[in-house]
Amino acid sequence: MKQNPLIGITSSRLLDNNPLLPGYPRAVVSTDYMEALTQVGAVPVVLPPVCTEEQIERYVSLCDGLLISGGKDISPMQYGEMTHPKCCESDPEVDESQLAIIRGMLEQNKPILGICRGSQLLNVVQGGSLYQDIASQLPQAGGHVVGSNVLRWAPCHTVRLAQGGLLASLFGKKELRVNSFHHQGAARLGDKVVLEAVAPDGMTEAFTIEGKKALAIQWHPEMMLQHDDEMLPIFQWLADACRQQD
Repeated sequence: MKQNPLIGITSSRLLDNNPLLPGYPRAVVSTDYMEALTQVGAVPVVLPPVCTEEQIERYVSLCDGLLISGGKDISPMQYGEMTHPKCCESDPEVDESQLAIIRGMLEQNKPILGICRGSQLLNVVQGGSLYQDIASQLPQAGGHVVGSNVLRWAPCHTVRLAQGGLLASLFGKKELRVNSFHHQGAARLGDKVVLEAVAPDGMTEAFTIEGKKALAIQWHPEMMLQHDDEMLPIFQWLADACRQQD
């Protein structure tokens, strides 16, 4: 059993707006993800936003598991749609690279945790689609972009956990209070996607993939850990699943 599994974290590509280095490309990932993995005894490794095929093969082989972090909107081309006027900036090269890493990890049945954009990528890789802008495409849904960096941990709505599901077993509850920082979300669920949690307005908030060690979470449990340990079981699941690899 691996005591300190190596878990890759995807990163985003941003152009610096610092006047000293305008347009300078940077790889960015929140330290909240790293701290969450460290708390459960894992070793976080930040992956480049864009990788070559050879690098992807190497990372898939090297990492015991994968945490797909939040970031920019996913290009609608990835799920066969035209771009909605309220779809925000995307980075198609990053999309392609991260989807390839996800497919590689799924093929080897290595554990994956997708958070926010990460959960959306998992739905897309299974053939699902997204609401490109929840507020305009699903107006009956409640607000899902709530809070600030200062109070990024603060819950703003509940989610109902599926009876007998993974999350229900991890938390021993029927309901959780969660934060929310997304204007997109799963629309048509992909192949073999199993619903794990739903918001009061019907939005998909979490799912697993049948036959795979993959968990998708739409809220930000890593941010909530800045306040208390209630969301730690999610990261403990990922670390423990990595430790149980052959």
